[in-house]
Amino acid sequence: MQLKRVNVVSSLRFRFQEFLSVFPCTRGGILNPVMAATLLTGAFIASPGAHADVLRLAHFMSPQHVMHEEVMAPWAKQIRDETGGELVVQIYPARQLGGTPPGQYKMAARGMADIAFGLQGYTPHQFPLSTVSELPGFAENANDATAKLWAFWDDHLQQEYADTKLLAIWTGDIAIIATRDKPVRTLEDLKGMRIRTPSKLSGNVLEALGASPVSMPVTEVYTSLERGIVDGVQIPLSAVKSFDLTEVANYFTTGAPLGFSPYFLVMNQKVYQGLPNNLRRTLDSTIGEALSEKGASAYEREREAILVSVRESTDAEIIELEEGEQDRWLDALAPVAQQWLELVDEAGVRSDGEKMLQQLGLGSERE
Repeated sequence: MQLKRVNVVSSLRFRFQEFLSVFPCTRGGILNPVMAATLLTGAFIASPGAHADVLRLAHFMSPQHVMHEEVMAPWAKQIRDETGGELVVQIYPARQLGGTPPGQYKMAARGMADIAFGLQGYTPHQFPLSTVSELPGFAENANDATAKLWAFWDDHLQQEYADTKLLAIWTGDIAIIATRDKPVRTLEDLKGMRIRTPSKLSGNVLEALGASPVSMPVTEVYTSLERGIVDGVQIPLSAVKSFDLTEVANYFTTGAPLGFSPYFLVMNQKVYQGLPNNLRRTLDSTIGEALSEKGASAYEREREAILVSVRESTDAEIIELEEGEQDRWLDALAPVAQQWLELVDEAGVRSDGEKMLQQLGLGSERE
């Protein structure tokens, strides 16, 4: 696969009608003018100079998402600055390059995008070991969770990304439960509630707590909660602003031991190998654990900012589970580690899973 080498004149060609066809409309069916202006401006600002090698980075969120603003855009600028404009990462948010949220990894692997961002939990059969971060009690925060994933990389996780070049792997902040009509203060409150889950393992967590999990990508959460398709959603607090959840949720239950969703940033292997040596070395110096740590830290900062914003600027209630209630939830969640081990067993990597649980101190039972 050849890198796309572009000329500055051709790079500025931009058909607005095509833009409208790929960028999703707002809930009212009209494109948000602020978001449209942001994308249009970004398309020209990010346009490469003459004879630059261009890497197309695809993701499915808006350009206002914290990962776009605080991780991808700064990283793209760093690449451009450090290569003197010889290598440019051009970001295509909001599914401008097509695909679905669960299909982001394949987009990079198959060359539909050069780089793609996504969630392993959307395709757990492909990343059974990487979903370990979703286990209750996995970590204290996103930075701790990210460090633990990297501790597993060499011996266990890298096999799941063999057909791409991994640029970063990290987690978001710990999940919460946001509900519309009914507050969740105890285990009993959750019983029978239809709660959105981002992954199979998170669904197992919700079932263990007595809820009825409903699997869906984050892009469908707002509408589903608004229309009563679900009673609540399991989601990191950092996502509340990006997806306008304070408009449809009135209660946010925090302090629950719900685990951490993992994320990836991967690059097409042939495109990576096809980079000139000097550009590949520069790229290598910006990726890996350092870039992953930036992702985790951005999510934690966003979490703290949103806590303040929800308390001060909305009528929604922040519910913090009491310590005794947290212990009750952890007791109810005890079987989930074994359920995760069964999932990795189906993928033929049980030995890796057992070693990872042992290293985490979560334990497992042999059948």
